[in-house]
Amino acid sequence: MAGAHSAGVTHVEVSLPDGTIVAAYYDKAGIMESTLHCQNRSEYQRCGGPFMSGPLHNDVGYLGGIPQVQAILNSTYVTPLGLSEGAVHFIQQLRTPPSIIAQEGPMPNDISEDSYRYYWKKVKEQTSSGVAGLHFGHYKAGLWNETLCKLKHGQTNIPNQTSY
Repeated sequence: MAGAHSAGVTHVEVSLPDGTIVAAYYDKAGIMESTLHCQNRSEYQRCGGPFMSGPLHNDVGYLGGIPQVQAILNSTYVTPLGLSEGAVHFIQQLRTPPSIIAQEGPMPNDISEDSYRYYWKKVKEQTSSGVAGLHFGHYKAGLWNETLCKLKHGQTNIPNQTSY
């Protein structure tokens, strides 16, 4: 495709939570270092966060113990002692709003095949879907083959039905 290309990252701005820019990098070394710093910070948050160790990990685990997760969603979970105020507040915000439960009842644990088809017909084909190089067009194409569509629909429901 002549003329069709995407530009790489030309600069990175580091900002405070209020939006104040504290640094800008325009060279490769600065861009790489600031990106790695953010990645390392994110890795710490994933690995060192309250759900990854201590009492919350004992209750919920890596995959989310079903009774405990349901208690969090129902707002009946009793937070363990020793959690930070931020972690307690976060857990409180995870509850399902009572108005949603009253209107719609509990969230179903599967996706209907009609909903699956409807979703994939609406998404933009060129959206990237991961490091393997596939884009949403690969999944949309599966809608035209009944066997593939049923297979991918079934695979989509596995995490919903098994909590994995």
